[in-house]
Amino acid sequence: MRRNRWWTRLSKPFLACFACASSGALAIDVNVVGLFPGKALVSIDGGQPKTLSAGQLSPEGVKLVSVTGDSATFEIDGRQRKLQLGKAFRSGNDDGDSVVLAPDASGHYVTVGAINGKTARFLVDTGATTVAFGTNLANQLGIAYRNGRPEKFGTANGQITGYVITLDSVRIGGLTLNQVEAAISEGMNKWDGVLLGMSFMGRLSMQRDGQTLRLSRRAGAPQTASDAREKLTLTETRNGMFAVQAKINGVALPFLVDTGATVVSLDAAQAQILGLDYQKGMPGWSNTANGPVRSWRLKLDSITVGPITLYGIDASVREGPGTGGVGLLGMSFLSRVEMQRNGETLTLTKRF
Repeated sequence: MRRNRWWTRLSKPFLACFACASSGALAIDVNVVGLFPGKALVSIDGGQPKTLSAGQLSPEGVKLVSVTGDSATFEIDGRQRKLQLGKAFRSGNDDGDSVVLAPDASGHYVTVGAINGKTARFLVDTGATTVAFGTNLANQLGIAYRNGRPEKFGTANGQITGYVITLDSVRIGGLTLNQVEAAISEGMNKWDGVLLGMSFMGRLSMQRDGQTLRLSRRAGAPQTASDAREKLTLTETRNGMFAVQAKINGVALPFLVDTGATVVSLDAAQAQILGLDYQKGMPGWSNTANGPVRSWRLKLDSITVGPITLYGIDASVREGPGTGGVGLLGMSFLSRVEMQRNGETLTLTKRF
C-alpha cells in the first residue's frame, strides 16, 4: 500500500509572499507581493516591496495599470503585462513559465493559486507524496472526492483514512499542471490550506538560491566546475520524495527532505536511539494531519548529511505513534543550504 506522509507546523495562517531574483544589467524583474483594491505591493529588481496605486509609475519605469482578482496589469517597457500572484516577470526573458517564492517568517514557501480554476492557498511541501488537503476545502472547491480510491495514510500522529483522486488542474503563478494526483482526508480539516506535494513538485525544476525558491518547467542551470562548495545530490525514491541518511551525535538515521517542516523533527524512539534527554527541552505541541501531538523543542549540536555539516540546528521531538523511524529534515536545516532540483535529482549545497 502506498502511504503519504503529511506534516504541518504552521503557527499562523498562510501568507502569500513572493520575491524576485536579481535582474540583469538591462532587465527589469517585477513580482507581485500583495494585491488590494486599486493598489499592488510589488518587488522590483529584488528590492524592498513598495505600494503602487493604479496609474502610478515607479522610479524603475514600471506602471500599475489596474488590479483585478488575483492579478495586476502593469506597463513594462511600453507593453502591458498581466501578472498573477507569485508569477515572476523579467523583461527580455518573457517565457513566464516560472514562479519565484520567498519564505514566510517560519521559513515556509507559501503561495496563492488555483485548483480546477478555483482559488486555494498552498504550502510547498517536499515531505508530502501528493498534493493533499481536507474534505472541507474539497467541498468548497466542488470536488467529488468520495468517488476516489479509499486509502490509509501515515502521519506523524498515526494513520488517517482518506481518498486518492486526480485533479483536473493545479496552478500557481503562471504554472499550470493537469491531471495531478491528490489525497483528501478529514484529518486535514484543522486548517484550510493545501500541501503542494511531490505529485506536483516532482514535475518541476526547483532551485533554491539564498532565500528564494524558483519553480520552473525548465531544467535549472547546472553548477559550474569551479563551485568547490560541499554538496550532496539525492535521487528521488519510488514515491517521488527525497530520502537521506543524516548523522546526529555520531548515529546515522533515515530522514526525508521536508520543506513543509519548520524544524528538523524526530519521534521519541529516534531521540532515544540518539541518547537525547529531550524532555529537558521546551514543551509544546506540534500540529499534524491527524491532530496535535505533544513535542519538545531543543537544539542539536550538529547534523551531517553527506559532506555537509551544520551546527546549532533547531529541532523538535514528538511523542505519539511516530513516523516509522524516519525523521524530517525541515527548514531549520534546509534554509541554510541551497537546493536545486533537476529531473529526478535534488542537490543540496552548503552556503558559505
